[in-house]
Amino acid sequence: MAHKRRQFVWFLSALWLVTLGSILLDTLFSGRSHAEAEGRKADMFHSITLKDVHPLHGGQNLYLRGDGTGFCQVIAWNQKATNLLEKRFSLHASPDSITHLNTLITPDFLSAFSTRDRPGLPDETRSTMSVTWATGRSLRISKWANDAHPSFDEIHGKLLTECRSAQKTKAIYEGAYDHGWVPDGF
Repeated sequence: MAHKRRQFVWFLSALWLVTLGSILLDTLFSGRSHAEAEGRKADMFHSITLKDVHPLHGGQNLYLRGDGTGFCQVIAWNQKATNLLEKRFSLHASPDSITHLNTLITPDFLSAFSTRDRPGLPDETRSTMSVTWATGRSLRISKWANDAHPSFDEIHGKLLTECRSAQKTKAIYEGAYDHGWVPDGF
């Protein structure tokens, strides 16, 4: 009987150690996963603004939130009235597009961004990108169209693709270009 009692106590002790070990491992890994998730969330952008309009030829402005919603202004020269006209569209980027942008737009890349400072050439557009991350950190960078910067150009191209997609929908505004218009939250 004493032998069976010792086996039972040993079994309960082993079971208790396995359970405790399982709880400790779960807590340890859950904490790490939570911290990793919080770190990734902090590196995600809250909003992006692209200003890409030439005063004589037009272009586009894009306002994109981290949830994929936003607006795109497409600006073109009106030769009859000799002014700039705008078509404004709602923007709804896919979750995959937002994920891709988050891999391109990292705080480290944009902090290291640099181009040479120079005056613009005739008819050259200077694109300005402003990014605000979930942490509240923000950065504004600009580049002349004729200056190559592969990372900036890739992000710029992706944002222009989103703007072209938005143009397949009905415009929410058409009229004279309002260069001071900024949607709420940007």
